[in-house]
Amino acid sequence: CIRDRVSTQSTWVQKQEKHEIDRAPPEGVFIYGLFLEGCSWDKNRQKVREAAQKEMFKELPILHVTGIESGHKQPKQKGALNKFRCPVYKYPTRNDINWVFDCDLNCEEEPHHWIMRGSCLLCSVD
Repeated sequence: CIRDRVSTQSTWVQKQEKHEIDRAPPEGVFIYGLFLEGCSWDKNRQKVREAAQKEMFKELPILHVTGIESGHKQPKQKGALNKFRCPVYKYPTRNDINWVFDCDLNCEEEPHHWIMRGSCLLCSVD
């Protein structure tokens, strides 16, 4: 099945607000309005970081998401950040019915650090 050979690739858009984007990307989609749970976002370094005390959710900047053939991802460059394969859910109730896709987030720590914290992205925090 062709669906089994397709994966997602995410990159960060330099523009931080949705009103700054004036056209669709040539391939893929722009996604905004996602919220991080279990971690926060460092806008300057474009990577996951520890959440501030009592910070439940942190809005993520605009993402550009495209589909690529599995196995065709770029190899990790020397000195490059790690990638945390972060699950995206429609709602805070985490189950296979609410799962949307997995998104690669930059991080300095090993990915299991964020997995053990239960970090994820949510479309809605209600």
